[in-house]
Amino acid sequence: MTLLLALVLAHRARCAAYRDFLAEADGARARAARELQLYLDVFDSIRRLHGLSDRVTPEAFAEIAQKGMLHQQRVLGAYGFAQILPEADRAAAERQGSPIVESDGRGGYVPAPSRPAYFLLTYQTPPSGLGVPTGYDFGSDPAAHGALSGMFRHAIFTVAPTPDPGAFLLFAPTLYLADPAAPAPVPSGFAVALFSPARLLAPVARSEER
Repeated sequence: MTLLLALVLAHRARCAAYRDFLAEADGARARAARELQLYLDVFDSIRRLHGLSDRVTPEAFAEIAQKGMLHQQRVLGAYGFAQILPEADRAAAERQGSPIVESDGRGGYVPAPSRPAYFLLTYQTPPSGLGVPTGYDFGSDPAAHGALSGMFRHAIFTVAPTPDPGAFLLFAPTLYLADPAAPAPVPSGFAVALFSPARLLAPVARSEER
């Protein structure tokens, strides 16, 4: 009888521990889902902001991004904006801003060769936070080019790998109606963020340690 009672009590203890484990796991999963949803909501908000950038001067837009978007910076970390630049506009763009470059495959950057169009990074915060210089052509990287093609084709968020296996580039399209009579918006550029799952889930991990 004593042995049977001990077995019953041990079973109850294991069941209680398992229920506690499931409750903690469900709580952690819910917190992780909230962190991810917040990240995506904030990223979508800067994507929509980028859609308004052609209505203000570049200087005014940079000031808005630097001084008025502290919450977005805290949530996203590194992010930026890019535009689709036709080859015909390259010379004028380089006179006004940074040279258009691509990776040389050895950790440096070289002038990008002529292409029909460039997926040009025009702004990022913090400086160099995305791991590439302003003026970088995302279209020069096959993986990023494939992700961007899918993004514009389906008007969805897409991701591309980075040299850091723990981080990804997250892309979201900027669309606008070039003509009120047009059947659908056309792409003008995109928002980009450096998405790190470890950074995103760090608050969840800290709450689990307490």
